[in-house]
Amino acid sequence: MVASKTKKTTKYTYAERVLSALSQAQQEHRKHAVHHATLRAEVRKRAEAKKDKLGPQWTSWVKRTVEKLEDKGAIEASGAGGNVSLTPTAKKAIADARRYLALPGGHSSPLEDEVWRLVSVQFTRGTKRRNASGTDNDTASEAEVLDEVDTSPKRRRRSSGRQKPASKMTRAELLQLLHNLQQAHSGAMTHLQSHTHSEETEESRHLREELQAKEKEIEVVRKELDQVKSRVSDIVPPASITRPSTPDHTAETSTPLPASPANRPRATDGLTRTASGSFISPISKRPTPAPSVSGTPEPDDTTIAFDDEGDTLVPADDDGGSTSNSAKNASLLTPGWSPRKQHVDVRLEKLRALLTEEGERAQRRESEYQDKITSLENVADSRMSELRVLTGKLAAFDSERTAMHTIISERDNRVADLLAELTVANGLIASKDTSLAEKDAEIASLHNDLASVERASALLRTREEELQSSLTHKDATIAGLTEDKSALALELAAVQEALNVARNEVLDKSDQLKTLQVVKATLMGEVGELQKTVASLGEEAIRKEEAHAAASAELALRAAEIHTLEDNLRDSEDNTARVRAECEALAEQKAKVEKKLVEAHDDLARVILQKDGEIADYASECEGLKVQTASLSDELAILQQQLDASKDAIDTMKVELSQANMSVQSLQDEATAKSGTIDQLKSSQASMQQEVSELQSELESTVDEVCERARNSEDRQRRLITDTLAKELARRKLVDDVQRLEAENSSHVEQLAERRAEIESLSIDLLASQTRESELATKVQEAEATRAVELADHQSALSSLRLSLESAQRNADDLQKKLSGAYAKCEELESQLRHAETELAATRASLEAETARSSAMEKDLGEATAKIHDLQDALDVASTARQVEESKVSELLAGYDKLRKVHTDSFAEFDQKVRASQAAATSGH
Repeated sequence: MVASKTKKTTKYTYAERVLSALSQAQQEHRKHAVHHATLRAEVRKRAEAKKDKLGPQWTSWVKRTVEKLEDKGAIEASGAGGNVSLTPTAKKAIADARRYLALPGGHSSPLEDEVWRLVSVQFTRGTKRRNASGTDNDTASEAEVLDEVDTSPKRRRRSSGRQKPASKMTRAELLQLLHNLQQAHSGAMTHLQSHTHSEETEESRHLREELQAKEKEIEVVRKELDQVKSRVSDIVPPASITRPSTPDHTAETSTPLPASPANRPRATDGLTRTASGSFISPISKRPTPAPSVSGTPEPDDTTIAFDDEGDTLVPADDDGGSTSNSAKNASLLTPGWSPRKQHVDVRLEKLRALLTEEGERAQRRESEYQDKITSLENVADSRMSELRVLTGKLAAFDSERTAMHTIISERDNRVADLLAELTVANGLIASKDTSLAEKDAEIASLHNDLASVERASALLRTREEELQSSLTHKDATIAGLTEDKSALALELAAVQEALNVARNEVLDKSDQLKTLQVVKATLMGEVGELQKTVASLGEEAIRKEEAHAAASAELALRAAEIHTLEDNLRDSEDNTARVRAECEALAEQKAKVEKKLVEAHDDLARVILQKDGEIADYASECEGLKVQTASLSDELAILQQQLDASKDAIDTMKVELSQANMSVQSLQDEATAKSGTIDQLKSSQASMQQEVSELQSELESTVDEVCERARNSEDRQRRLITDTLAKELARRKLVDDVQRLEAENSSHVEQLAERRAEIESLSIDLLASQTRESELATKVQEAEATRAVELADHQSALSSLRLSLESAQRNADDLQKKLSGAYAKCEELESQLRHAETELAATRASLEAETARSSAMEKDLGEATAKIHDLQDALDVASTARQVEESKVSELLAGYDKLRKVHTDSFAEFDQKVRASQAAATSGH
């Protein structure tokens, strides 16, 4: 059947109106505290929207309700301007009510009024009053039993009509009924727990008391039957009857029994009265006998006795001389009337009236017992229906409990995943902190390196000026040496032939060094330039013997530089081996991290789905960081290329210097024969060579330091990139980025291996070139004619060296600018990392809130489970008590049937005895 609509409007209490209006005002005005005037306006607006009629004094009632809710702890005053706000207890109660009804957080739900009703009931709950019962029927007792079970916090009105069936109830009414039943169960459990330690309920105790009362009544009935039997035996002794008598036809054989009223009048206090007004005891169920006509019955002077012959009944006189009078009276008696017979009839009528009254009383008791049994059966049926309903509710509670267990297990898993993610994030933060500290130290060292580079550049400028001055001096010297060019023409031809032979040898060697074609080409060019330089220097060596000492010193310096270069090469090899070991360790660590990240990827997926909004913003930031990191890596690659180019230029300059040293060595050999002509050139050449060597050593040290720092900065920047990528890899692209990093690391390892091989090959080529240059030096000793040309080439080499120094200075300036830009980007990355740390702290706080919420829900679930178990135990106890009571009732019915049978048998026996006595009395006449 469809639920019918009614014209009645829903009535709201002022507590509901005030609480809903306060919450709505807080949400609309976005304020924590609301003024009284705003609250009253909101109450009126909501009443108009719901068509809720307010009384004429509604403002005063709103004020009283606010004061009452303040006393109850639902509302608190906020400030001194008449503002009020909800307390945390009220907010928790509202959240619990919404969670109980499974409502969203807004005010647009159709069950919003139910939420405010539950909250207002919680804060305006009063003490329960017991209803006074003035009736003594079974319906009242059943209602009392039901009232004892139902402990609803809100006192319901008495309803004269029938309760609405569940099919016609609305959802709100069904929810209210469910809430009332839950409160009834919780109240019953608390009532049972607050009762004695025994497992008996009030209902079972009440039924047991009724059974005991019924047993007492049965015992009283048995005693009354015994008394009736004893009275009958006292009135008509069986030994006095000797033979039956024929009844007289004229005598009255039966007397009409007095009709007993069907329903005795009852007193106002529940006690039963007889027709005469006397009370019937509720324990013995025996009324006071009605008074006779002559007052209190006294025993007759005459007793019933038979004569000597046993034919007639004669009254027995007290004295012995009454026999003659009795004989006379006996002769005077007529058959129609006799005093003895009249006395016996009166006694029999009294006895019959007593027996009839006892029978009616027994029938009434039987009917009462039947009614009580019927009422008990009805109560038992109602209890069975309640048990079935409670069993269904318990099944529903069990299903809800299983659902809650599943939800709690899922939340536990989610909390574990979040904790794992938190630990990973903490580890990443710690690693990032350490990396940031390392980067700060590296940046400080880079600043120091830049300062040292600037100082070195200043020294280079000063040395350049000194070289310029020395070059001017050398130009003058070269002008003097050009005069000796004609004398060395013949020697130039021999040197040309030697150079041709050397070129052929170099071409033969170039076929064996195909892998270093670029280096060979540069070496061949340098060899040509060296030949020219050797020719020019040979011409100088012929004239100036003083250059021998300078050349020897320069040779020693060059040997020391070669040793330092070898040491640097060995250090670079050691660094390469260390870098390779570090790369291998990083590869192993990367494999482990990749495995762990693959395992954690599935766990992070569920959390990432729940944090889509936050992760989207975070992913965009990570993409920006990734772009910045990529740009930084590109810039670092460009810087590395520039450093490599500068390193190659420095290597070429080193080769040129080594060639110059070899030429100087050759000139030293030649200067042994021509020491007189080069005294002036020796001093100038020695000073110039010393300055060049110092400048070269400083330049090499500076370049080595810059290269080493660039490598360190590159390694640190690579670690920064890996750390930055690790932040992105912690979300969705960790595996791909790790693979990319692995490829990059492998490529770097391969590049390092290739560079090492190139360095080894270059060292071999350097040794070979040194041997070749030594051979060429021995041959160049004969070519003094080309020394002037070689000197000019040497000047051009010095100018190229100057240009290379200027380019190195420009490169150093560019590197400084790029390092400053990298430092700024590092600061930006640090700020972004701090922002990420704040977001991580917020995520951690949300995780802790979710953990606290899950623990609270688990606690509530445990309490609900305990209550359900207690309710199940109470139901089991009630069912066992009901079974025991049913068995007792069945035993009571069986005993009652036996008692009734004994009663009927005794009545039948008594009737037989009465008929026998009547027959004996009539036969005597």
